[in-house]
Amino acid sequence: MTSKEPPVAEPARAAPATPIDPWADDSALSRFLRRLDSGVGLGEQIALFSLLCIVVVVATAQAIATKVFGSSFEGSFDIVRDSVFAVAMLGAAYASQQHRHLSMDLVSRRLRPRARLVLRLLLAAFTVYIAYLFLIAGEHLRSKVAVEAHTHLVPKWAVAAMIPIGSALIIFHSLIHTIIDVDYLVRGKLPAERERTGH
Repeated sequence: MTSKEPPVAEPARAAPATPIDPWADDSALSRFLRRLDSGVGLGEQIALFSLLCIVVVVATAQAIATKVFGSSFEGSFDIVRDSVFAVAMLGAAYASQQHRHLSMDLVSRRLRPRARLVLRLLLAAFTVYIAYLFLIAGEHLRSKVAVEAHTHLVPKWAVAAMIPIGSALIIFHSLIHTIIDVDYLVRGKLPAERERTGH
């Protein structure tokens, strides 16, 4: 006669962990500025993706035309060169939006959280100053080449305009991050560390 073994109870399934909002301490102002910053960053991503597609398509078509037909498309070099320059400027602005433009990790890791916040504010002020110098220089260059005759498919003034545009976007993102950090500082709170939250 065989004895039936008691049924083994299945282990209780753990309830799915609710995601922790890293920006739960945001004020209404910080929340609005963060949404605005993300929206502009999304626009920069779309522009970067579009420019990269243009570079790949034009460069591929140029390579095929050169190898197969022994000729090149007029203005293809200008398009690739100018698009790469625009990618560099917009990429710098997007890096600023992602907090990847300037970092002093070797120093900040040794500081207390509030001291890290103050260091971040100082770095943001330095970034704004340098970007402002680029903006002024870019505006001067753009106004200078605007009166010159151009033989390129893409006008020189349009390429030169990417310097002040990229600089203005860097200043925009840096000022938004600075206002958010100052808001936290005034309220006696510390913003979530970007490295730890993954945002």
